[in-house]
Amino acid sequence: MRAVIDILQRLLSGYGAFFALTEPAANLLLFSTTMLNPIVGLMGALGGTLVILTRQIMELSKKDESVEIVNGILLGMLLGSTYLVNAKVVVFLAVGCLLVVAASAILRDTICHYFRLPLLGLPYVVCAFLLLPMMATVCIPAPLPTILFDFVPSAGTPLQFIAPLGSVYFHGTPSGGLLVFLAFFLGSPGLALIAAATCAVSYMVLLGLGFYPGTISFLIAQMNAVLTGAVIGGLYTTPGKRSLSVALVASGLCAILSISLERLLSVESLPALATPFVLTTYGVLIALAPYRGGAWTNFWLTIPALPEKTIEGKSLALARGISDTSISLKAPFAGTWSIYQGFNGSYTHQAAWKHALDFFVTVDEKSFKGDGRSLSDYYAYGKPVLSPCYGRVVALSATLADNIVGEVDTINNWGNFILIQIHTGAYVLLAHLQKDSIKVTLDSYVTPGQILASVGNSGRSPQPHLHMHVQESIILGSRTIPFHLSGVIWSEPTSEGKTYSLFCRPHELEMVSQPTCNAALKRALRLAVGCRHEFEVGGQLRRLEVNLDLNGQFYLQGKNDATVSFITSDDLIACFNRQGSKDLLLDAFIMSFGLTPLVEGAVSWEDKLPTRILPVSGPQSFIWCFFKPFETGLHFYYQRNWDPVTQMWIQKGQNKTKLLMGLVNWTIETEARICESLGIVNLELKLNGRCVLKAALAGYGLREDNGIPEKSALWTAKV
Repeated sequence: MRAVIDILQRLLSGYGAFFALTEPAANLLLFSTTMLNPIVGLMGALGGTLVILTRQIMELSKKDESVEIVNGILLGMLLGSTYLVNAKVVVFLAVGCLLVVAASAILRDTICHYFRLPLLGLPYVVCAFLLLPMMATVCIPAPLPTILFDFVPSAGTPLQFIAPLGSVYFHGTPSGGLLVFLAFFLGSPGLALIAAATCAVSYMVLLGLGFYPGTISFLIAQMNAVLTGAVIGGLYTTPGKRSLSVALVASGLCAILSISLERLLSVESLPALATPFVLTTYGVLIALAPYRGGAWTNFWLTIPALPEKTIEGKSLALARGISDTSISLKAPFAGTWSIYQGFNGSYTHQAAWKHALDFFVTVDEKSFKGDGRSLSDYYAYGKPVLSPCYGRVVALSATLADNIVGEVDTINNWGNFILIQIHTGAYVLLAHLQKDSIKVTLDSYVTPGQILASVGNSGRSPQPHLHMHVQESIILGSRTIPFHLSGVIWSEPTSEGKTYSLFCRPHELEMVSQPTCNAALKRALRLAVGCRHEFEVGGQLRRLEVNLDLNGQFYLQGKNDATVSFITSDDLIACFNRQGSKDLLLDAFIMSFGLTPLVEGAVSWEDKLPTRILPVSGPQSFIWCFFKPFETGLHFYYQRNWDPVTQMWIQKGQNKTKLLMGLVNWTIETEARICESLGIVNLELKLNGRCVLKAALAGYGLREDNGIPEKSALWTAKV
């Protein structure tokens, strides 16, 4: 029985494989679309099942099987819609499903491997073209008229506009189109909108070329256009105006190609099937491949994902200092420095050199001591310059004299400098260095924090300071590109509050410092493999356990299959990739410690967390999904302070979200208490002021292992 359930689950997941739809409800709607014509739908399910059984008999891995399953489903529906179902058809379907599995393996290792292309519906097309001529020779009769369960009139309804969506699943009627659109919208509103847009574009293109709507050729052309636009714009590209434009243009071209291929293939009595979709998609992927450079370098996704997941992932990554459009650098100094001139500065950071930072040291808002006539009076002069990145030194200058205070060298603008090439191909420039202070050689490799030189006053520098920018080529002074500082603490000159930031672009006179690791806090929040924390939640004991997967990735295991991956560094804990079922305790942990700097002193910071950890269910979850379908994440503000009474760190987080134009406000609050000897001793999660979870540490230790029996693996916490 368990094996049957497993097969049914794998079969259901295959229906949305082309579109990366994993929601069971969305896949159930797609299955329901096929069952509007019961015979065709059952043949599709049989085809998918035969593919699963074939793979099991061949002892193949379940990895990437869903694409093969949907190819088997399509092949089954094709035969069910083309022939009267009998024993011969079933035998041909079994042979076809065997061919689907074999063709998938061959195509993956040849065309897909060498051209870096996805499998898509190519096995279905290849196997259909092999089977149909064979089946034509044995004179299998055409199908008899059957009962169709259309619940929407087939003509005279605005829903006729989305009928091509239904034709993807062999039911090109308003009923089929509506079910597929709802499945898309349930799994990804962005994908549903892209699919609807491609319906409109392909309709206008075909109508403009003089083709008559309502014919089978017109519907098949639109079906292929929808597939092309949805896959390119909804799965394989970074969401934006460019991806939408490419998807719509590709869908229009696909519609035209479909009409042409239908004519060409009709000579051999073969239908076009999904051939236009496969050829157009492959053509776009090759023509606009990342190696073309320019805007196409970051256009394609490494791993296909739905628009919402891509936008959320990039938004969460940006909040943590990872960006496709900005280079992440460490601060090139130790201690606390001020910004002499920032991006688009009023002095020299203009036009091609607008992306740059100048640093200097101030004490009581002054950059020097004494009368400031001597270079040695300036706090920044002679300070160590640290490498902000990994890279290779490709150019340097160390022989120019430092200017007298107030004078500048307008011939050698950059003065003494070091130019470092980084892994992206960009170049980091550190300029105005002290004469003969450079400690690295040409072609040497540098690491973050390595001492490179000392701050000087060479070049166009009226007072000692350090200039840093990232430029696009090795030519000194070439156009600058955006960058940011990561893992720094910044503050305003008039504020005592300190903010930890992974994406910092400080403004003029703001202060930036390298954080100091809090060793006691780091020990308290240490998450070693096998480490267990048991919490009392509502009178029950709940456990969070640290594990390590086969790829060497640490993750925190909650209830059932609920997990979240995490990484740790000298000054940071960061959680990511929440997977599995709902687990309020694990989600409360993520909302409390999803991003936690392990630095000294009272500090604040911000983070973005995925919306799926929202502590709501039922009607509240529906309200959120309805009014915030494109929300990119939950924006949290954190503050950590030392409580001298309890001798603990108190870490608070807050998220405020407005719904219905501000008429409804949701507030999520977290509070965690951290003991430097025991670690996390208390967690509390509130929604709109109401406590939804309160967890107190009941015990901690290591999981049982050889030599560590279960009964002694956990020690009682005495808080």
